[in-house]
Amino acid sequence: MRKFVLHTLLAAVLAATATATTACNTGDPNALETHIKKLDDPQTQGEGFKQLERIVSGIATDPEDTRRQEFAEKVLPKFEEIYAEDAIAPYREQMLNMALLMKRPEAAGMWIKALEIDGSGEGHKQALLALQGIREAKAEAAADKIIEQFVKLTENPAKDMGAGQEGALRYEMARTLGELQSKA
Repeated sequence: MRKFVLHTLLAAVLAATATATTACNTGDPNALETHIKKLDDPQTQGEGFKQLERIVSGIATDPEDTRRQEFAEKVLPKFEEIYAEDAIAPYREQMLNMALLMKRPEAAGMWIKALEIDGSGEGHKQALLALQGIREAKAEAAADKIIEQFVKLTENPAKDMGAGQEGALRYEMARTLGELQSKA
């Protein structure tokens, strides 16, 4: 009987230790930092973006949530840093959508990168998302880049033909500049 109790107790202690160690290694699932770290590793990027989306969907609707500021200070700089990397291409739309939901002007750096028009359908779609985000966040820091890209598209309108929406980017750029009340 003693051996059984001793073995059971020892097994319980080992299981608790293993669980605690595993939990410490994975981090707090509701902390933004836990998932920001995952963005550096190609093996964990997908999970990192998925979890960040989960957190953002919860805090985007609450203007009083302190994690909104934390998102602006920690997540948006990371998004801006990695946005142009080839490995991140499948996640760019997610990044733009998260920034759009949060409506933070601090996302201007990433939105500016999304305004680099390459003539592709994906680039067109991402630029439209960026322009919507810039408007909703009133990110005036992006105005000069919008003007620059507007001039380029006016000179080369063939790059503004994404998905049968001829002229959509120029229209959205003009609309965004109008709402920001920017002067050329």
